[in-house]
Amino acid sequence: MKTFAPECTLPETGPAFIQQPNVRSTMDIIWSSLVIMVLCTWSILHLNVPPQLKPLPPPKNVWERFRRSFFISWYRAKPKIRWMAFTMLFPEWPLGVAIKTLASGLKHTQEFNAFQETEKLGDEAEWTLTHSMYANMGGFVVRFPTTEDLGQPSIEETSDRIGTWLDKLRVYSEVGYRHLGPFDWDPHRKHFALAKANIGFLGLDEQNVSDGEARALSGSVWALNAPQLLEARRCGIIRQLSAITEDEINDKNKGDMLIKLLAILQVVWLNIQLIIRAIEGRQSSQLEITALALAACAFATYVLLLWQPKDIYTPAVLLAQRSPSQEEFDKLVKLTSKGGFFSRKSYTVKNFTNPDAGEGKIEEGLDWYGTAIGLFIFGCIHLVAWNFHFPSAVEQLLWRISSLLVVCLPLALMVAFFFYIKAASGSWQEGVALIFLLLILVVFALARLFLLVEAFRSTYYLPPSSYVATWANNIPHFG
Repeated sequence: MKTFAPECTLPETGPAFIQQPNVRSTMDIIWSSLVIMVLCTWSILHLNVPPQLKPLPPPKNVWERFRRSFFISWYRAKPKIRWMAFTMLFPEWPLGVAIKTLASGLKHTQEFNAFQETEKLGDEAEWTLTHSMYANMGGFVVRFPTTEDLGQPSIEETSDRIGTWLDKLRVYSEVGYRHLGPFDWDPHRKHFALAKANIGFLGLDEQNVSDGEARALSGSVWALNAPQLLEARRCGIIRQLSAITEDEINDKNKGDMLIKLLAILQVVWLNIQLIIRAIEGRQSSQLEITALALAACAFATYVLLLWQPKDIYTPAVLLAQRSPSQEEFDKLVKLTSKGGFFSRKSYTVKNFTNPDAGEGKIEEGLDWYGTAIGLFIFGCIHLVAWNFHFPSAVEQLLWRISSLLVVCLPLALMVAFFFYIKAASGSWQEGVALIFLLLILVVFALARLFLLVEAFRSTYYLPPSSYVATWANNIPHFG
């Protein structure tokens, strides 16, 4: 690998204000872009409340206190690091989910307000959009009192296929987090029987969202989303809604304004840098364009989630008055949050899922349509590098084709998805639409992969003008 080390003239002895050098290195380009990607993805993540751990005895010494603090911090940070890496690769997906999060929150806020007005409830806090978003992230937990129904189901109840699958939640909760102990969840015989009857009516499908929801409601602790919480209040499972106010929820909010401010300042600096370079006829790098595209999706996501709390690790607890009937249990299961790629593994609400924003199929797929909008934005910004210098003419052509595919395929994806949800179940039209959906996704994945790899690869082949710095380098920034 070739390297080049520029040499700057040193000033003469004496007082002087030394400006930034008029060159920038390859690592300057890479680090400034990576800083934007990390800050933007970290600041927009609004993850759900994680499973709670059973209370631990007081630490016996300083070492045990330090060890416990470390593992608690890691327990909370690990999913955020994992989702941050995912968001850096697919920044349009959180944007799509954010659109459905806002639409779902607005819809269920109206339902709560109508219920409170109709019932003339004066002993409950006014329900706001923040309350709905807080509920949809698992912020309200219903705990059932200690009764004879608590306890592990019998061997006969767990001997069949459905019972064995339901019992996996008990095993998972007992294992918990290996360094801190089991989760604060216990099996409940009556709820186990209700879940078993609910799944047995249509048959078990381990990847089915409803079956995962039934299993999540089979214990002594329920994490309910907004429509489930309202239904539990209507039928009397809980006597009243939480009295927590919007200010109290915001007080629990741990959204770091400093991180968001640094992200905004870094993105503003990048925009100034790109504009100046375009005016002066100096090429920017493809990696900087990729960072700008990610920042655009992140900013839109941030605006949509202004009302959603961030980094909340403990829920508000509501005490249940009674267990539900089979009919009430089945209705709660139908109101489950949807989205993501897998069924619920624990009793908590999965990340990047929301209850439907309406009863139509369009509302059900709102997150996918939002993702298509994010893809369109992401692809359009990559078109800025249309006439950039590339290592070869073939790579320049592939960049143009890939950028156009990322722009156009979301529209094709939306059309194919529309025909798929409109087609009758099991019909040939549904099969054709599904084939087109899979084909579009494969082509899109290849285009996205090329753009990502080429953005980093091209930094080794940039023209000399790309390394000439501008006066924007004197503005404080990272990288």
